[in-house]
Amino acid sequence: MAIALITGKKLLVMFILLMIGIAVSKVGIVKGEGKTQLSNILLMLVSPMVIISSYQTKYDPHLAANLLDSFLLATIGFAIVIISSSLFIRKNNSEYTIERINVIYSNGGFIGIPLVGAVLGKEGVFYLTAYLTMFNILLWTHGVILMTGKASIKTTIKNICTPSIFATIFGIGAFLVGFTLPELIAEPVQMISDLNTPLAMIVAGATLAETNVMECLKNIRIYYLTILKLIVMPLIVCAAFSKIPIDGMVKMVILIATACPAGASGTMFALRYKKNSRYASQLFAFTTILSVTTLPVMVLLMMKILHI
Repeated sequence: MAIALITGKKLLVMFILLMIGIAVSKVGIVKGEGKTQLSNILLMLVSPMVIISSYQTKYDPHLAANLLDSFLLATIGFAIVIISSSLFIRKNNSEYTIERINVIYSNGGFIGIPLVGAVLGKEGVFYLTAYLTMFNILLWTHGVILMTGKASIKTTIKNICTPSIFATIFGIGAFLVGFTLPELIAEPVQMISDLNTPLAMIVAGATLAETNVMECLKNIRIYYLTILKLIVMPLIVCAAFSKIPIDGMVKMVILIATACPAGASGTMFALRYKKNSRYASQLFAFTTILSVTTLPVMVLLMMKILHI
């Protein structure tokens, strides 16, 4: 119950930051190009610094073993969601690709990192990096194939060479050999990492400000997909995890990331591959708003299922 209450409190704080993001967009402080630039700063600088910072801890065999388990559970979790989503969302739907990419790929970075950090601490973020690594690899392989209907090995390799992947490789290597950054470097890395929550929520709010929420409310299909994303998929994954003998904290980290709302990646991919970006942004907006209420409930429910 305590974790669920902490989750609810932190989500309310994040919701306030979201409202600030909407406000600064409405008054013109952050416009279209500015939002894109802030998003790039998050993706290319802040998120990698968060990952590096989370690995700056003394090597511990217990942490190393749990990190491997995190990679295993993240892989299983994504496999379950990818397969299950194909059963709930049929190909005869004209928006099949947009709906699936939004249901499969959560906002585990912008919302997951600050939420897991608040609820489970730095150790939780440490395990979350496994989920984010799998997210980036699958998004730029499976996600691209889903959106384009074709695959290119050369393009795939180029796409997955992101700052977050490099930060993960560096971070894991540093953790395994016991290397810590000198204080002169570690301090600015941590300061940049601390920007993640407020900046991410402001960018998300600025994105929501451009979405017609009333139009979302009139679309029954969006309700179906929101329930699928925020409730059905996490519960299916949770049921599978309940049969796997792995540390409860590791399970909760992956499950919280799975239960997060649709990621902005769905909208970015829709723009990139000339799909229905308006529909993608509506799914992003609606799931983000409703996650403020669903996430605390889901955390409590999943803890009961896992007997934590």
